[in-house]
This record gives sequence, structure tokens and C-alpha cells, in this order.
Amino acid sequence: MVMHNCWPWPGSTQGCEPGRWKPPAATAPAFTDNRPPPVSWSWNWTARNAPARRAGTKSDPIDAERAARDALARAQLAQPKTGPERAALQMRLTVRRAAVERATTAQRQLHALIVTAPETVRSRFRGQNTRAMISTAARLRPTPVSGDVEIITALTVLRDLARRIRTLETEAAAHETAILTIVRSWRPDLLTLTSVGPIVAATVLTA
Repeated sequence: MVMHNCWPWPGSTQGCEPGRWKPPAATAPAFTDNRPPPVSWSWNWTARNAPARRAGTKSDPIDAERAARDALARAQLAQPKTGPERAALQMRLTVRRAAVERATTAQRQLHALIVTAPETVRSRFRGQNTRAMISTAARLRPTPVSGDVEIITALTVLRDLARRIRTLETEAAAHETAILTIVRSWRPDLLTLTSVGPIVAATVLTA
């Protein structure tokens, strides 16, 4: 078998001889040996391996189909987290979170109303922190002799807000106690970890 060490140049009519390469003198670049000109290869990894896209943009249907195919291809499907303890913790966490958020909103309203209240009312809260303001407002006793309608209304609203805050805080504390009881009976080991309380443990168990 005869090996032809040649590299015909495009458009050239010059032939090749065995064991020698003859580039066309007019069109081919000069080489110092008989090696053929180097070939440049490029590989576009992104174009060949990127997920399919519709018109070059992200496609939720394509991604959803791919995720479904990956899930069906698994030998063992993931099982959803179930159980009475987990369901009970989810319910307790939900209602506790709602009570805490409503109590926080009521505290902001209490602060705002104290700032805008008449001086006669505002002076009763001067220099107090939030807890002291709630206690002071809860003890208010609006009466017709307290002053005009603005003062009576301010005293009444502040008292009602303070009582609402205390009711919501009591409700949230009751739910937290129930959550602690469930976690202790289900996964008491979590409560031994540093900085892990009943709410954090319940959140982890229901995630």
C-alpha cells in the first residue's frame, strides 16, 4: 500500500507524489517541512449540550417535561412527608405565625396612636418601652369626665389595642407550648442542639 503524504490545496491543479507534499506556489502558504497545514477545530459545548429552548429563550413547558422524565426514570420515587405529628406541627405553626403577625401589627398601631394622641394622653406613656406602653394602655379607664371626645376615643382605642395584643400573645404562647410538647414526644434530640428551640425544630420537621 502506497501512502501519499500530500495535502491538495483547494482550487489547485497540482498533483501529489508519494512521500512528498506539493502545495501550490501561488495560493498555499509556505511551510518549512512536509507536514500538512494545521487544522483548527472548535467545539461549541453550549450549543450541543445546553437544554432545548424555544426560540432561544427559557421554556417552562420544556423544563417541566424534562423534570417529569427525570422523575419517571428514577428507580425509586421520593415519598411525601406524612404523619400525624407533622400535620399537627404544621397547623400549630400556621396559627401561631398568624397570631404573632397580628400582635406585631397591633403594637405598631399602638405606637402610632400614642404619638398622635393629645398631650394629655401622650404624657402617660412618655419614657416607656413597648411592654410598659402595653401595660399602661391596658389599664386605661375612659370616662366622660376624662375630657372631650378626642381624649375619650384615644383612651378607648389604646386600651382595646393593648388588650388585643395581650390576647394574641397569649394565643401564640399556647401554640408554642403545644408545639414543644409534640416535638418532645417525636424528636426530642433536636431540642438538645445549640440554639434550637421548639419553633426552629418544628420548622425543620415540617420542611
